[in-house]
Parts: sequence; C-alpha cells; structure tokens
Amino acid sequence: MEEVRRISADGYLRGVTPTRPSQLEQEFRRVALIRPPRYVRGVPTTYRNPMPASPEKLRKQYVNTEYPNVVLRFEDGHEIVVKRGVGKTFDIFAGETVRVLAVFDPDARERELVMTKKAEEFDNA
Repeated sequence: MEEVRRISADGYLRGVTPTRPSQLEQEFRRVALIRPPRYVRGVPTTYRNPMPASPEKLRKQYVNTEYPNVVLRFEDGHEIVVKRGVGKTFDIFAGETVRVLAVFDPDARERELVMTKKAEEFDNA
C-alpha cells in the first residue's frame, strides 16, 4: 500500500495517510460486490463481526407435586419458590439451565438438589 509519511522536524513520525486502498481491500470489494466501508472510530464497519442474535425467549411452566417447597434457581441467580400442588409459569431463554432444589424446612437454609433441567425439558405454558 502506498502511503504518505509525515515526519516532523525533530524526526518523529506524525501521521501515515494512505493514498489508495490496499490490494486486499480492492480484491475484497471486487469479489464481495459491496460498497466501500464506512469508518467508525477508524475501523471499517463492514469488517466488524455482527452482534450475535439473542437467544429465543420461551414461556415454560413447572408443577410441584412431590416436595413441600421447590426452588427453581436460574443461571442469572434469581429464584422462584413453588409450593406443593401449585404450578408456576416463567420466561426462560433457550438453552438455559435451571436447578430444581427441594426445601423441606423453610426456616432452615438447607436445600437438596433434586435435578438439573434445561429450558427445553420444561412443559410449555
């Protein structure tokens, strides 16, 4: 790539200004048939990776039929308490893991891990 170098009187390189795009950029434009990139903070926007798509949000439910209390603990840390004979619906992201914890004595902080389920394993609401 041809470039113009500006050197100050004290010998320091002050700036490099390209006079034309590099061969790689020209070939990329020719093959991909795209317009020239826009620059944001000195980086061509066409070369940035796009943001990944957000995971799909699902509406699921859980019914507690076995334990006095069950706590659903989600990956982000929030918890849902489900009493025996009651069902709860909740939003969950696809692929998220939930721990199902049984609580036999609400006054004690003891919890027993019953199972670990993925979002897809819960019943649809």
